[in-house]
Amino acid sequence: MKSILTTILFALVLAVLSACGDADNLYATGHRAYFQYDRVRTATPLYTAVSNPGMWCAVSTRNSQYVFTGSGGITATDAITDMDRRKGYECLAGFIVGRPSVPDLTGSTLVAYDLVCRACYEEHSLLRALTFSAAEQVRCGRCGRTYDLSSGGHAISGEGAYTLYRYHATYGDNASGTLTITN
Repeated sequence: MKSILTTILFALVLAVLSACGDADNLYATGHRAYFQYDRVRTATPLYTAVSNPGMWCAVSTRNSQYVFTGSGGITATDAITDMDRRKGYECLAGFIVGRPSVPDLTGSTLVAYDLVCRACYEEHSLLRALTFSAAEQVRCGRCGRTYDLSSGGHAISGEGAYTLYRYHATYGDNASGTLTITN
């Protein structure tokens, strides 16, 4: 009886330790990610994404401007200021920010992913930006994989069990709104 109790206790300890490991692996740590934007309310697609479940926004840069593209196709731009440059902008291909229509088990309501196709990046070292293919899905134009944003960024088509790189995201609903993404 004592050995059965010891075995059960050992199994419980292993289960707890492995559960903690899964929580640690939720967020990407292999590369630096940072973005702080304090004018969220002025970028309609971004403000919509941080404020409403089921809405998403891709954040990228082009020609000294931030480009905000909502999952519904609306795009807005904003000049990258000197202050923005000092804060920094680090990612692989950009960011995807939003609130899943169904909250995940971590209790996180605001989610941020890298805009890169993880399969193309890990298999071929290619930085391929994803595009919206449906309200809560993004697709890679190169390999054809589709990732579901509402289910933790898991690939729902294509070979391999890939999940988008996920980062910590906070939104302070102050006068203008500040979004911070870090890993």
